[in-house]
Amino acid sequence: MKINLFLEADQEFAFESLVKEIARLFENDSELSLIIIDDSKMRNLNYQYRALDRATDVLSFPDTEDGYLGDIFISLDKVNEQAVEYKHSKEEEFAKLLIHGILHLLGYDHIEDKDYEIMAKKEEEYLSKLFK
Repeated sequence: MKINLFLEADQEFAFESLVKEIARLFENDSELSLIIIDDSKMRNLNYQYRALDRATDVLSFPDTEDGYLGDIFISLDKVNEQAVEYKHSKEEEFAKLLIHGILHLLGYDHIEDKDYEIMAKKEEEYLSKLFK
């Protein structure tokens, strides 16, 4: 998988090598864009596309172009906050959000409980390959 990385947050981004590792986990020829933003930009996107006036951690926008999966937006502010909240590293939180976003682009969802369980299991499978 090819991940095109765009940094649009005014913060240090230290996960480039992790992005490459995650791309290698997904063994296909597809491509996606990963856009790193802050809570302010995320709040605007979340309101524009989901009518929710608050920041969220990750948003995925599928695309129908052949070989292009879509765009994933991750809030770096949320990565930092949630790493503390969930008591794990920023790397683990970032990886979880990116994998979650990729799974959405691949058609997984978590609206129904049974779908949540399937998606959560997939996330854990990929995370365990990164953080043994």
